[in-house]
Amino acid sequence: TFSTRELLARLRAVIRRSILTAASAAPQSQAIVVGDLELSEGGRAAALGGQALQFTTVEFDLLLSLAKAAGRVKTREQLLLEVADRNALLNQREIEWIEANAFDLLKDYSAAGRQYDTIVLDPPAFAKTRKNLETALRGYKELNLRALKMLRPGGTLVTCSCSYHVSEPDFVAMVAEAARDAHKTLRLLERRTQAKDHPILPGVPETAYLRCLIFDIT
Repeated sequence: TFSTRELLARLRAVIRRSILTAASAAPQSQAIVVGDLELSEGGRAAALGGQALQFTTVEFDLLLSLAKAAGRVKTREQLLLEVADRNALLNQREIEWIEANAFDLLKDYSAAGRQYDTIVLDPPAFAKTRKNLETALRGYKELNLRALKMLRPGGTLVTCSCSYHVSEPDFVAMVAEAARDAHKTLRLLERRTQAKDHPILPGVPETAYLRCLIFDIT
């Protein structure tokens, strides 16, 4: 059974994918021109004033979505979902991306008795400043608690924080507290941090902002 909130989110996802599929099936020989910018969707090429531009796959997809919506406003979430849908289509994968409030959706899933083998939590930064630390930890705990309740024995929890002000000891303690409340046992498998394109500078402690913990759940 689906909650009304989830049903609406799924309907939006179906409509979004249908529009993208129809657009992808149409001929793509015509260039998309916005001012001096020219894009070839089929050739996945871009030029500005006749000079070729180099983009990664994600960068090109973001630019393509913006160019197709020239003169209109799109939210960050809309752009990310369009890029995700387009990549799934290019790779011939059936992936359902749902845009919803994570707290509300996890609450609905938990109430419905959903169970999963793996859950990845990667929320935005909850603690922009140190004064938000206590509130941020409560938010992280609620997300992790709901996720832990939905994990089957032997499942895997990947939980992340990009809040610099949330230290790793604080983050680990929060997850441990959530596990106690969920009556689950944790075994830490891995600690990770950001990729090399987000370098950690010894003289700038704020650059070491990402916490990523991978747990086995019993």
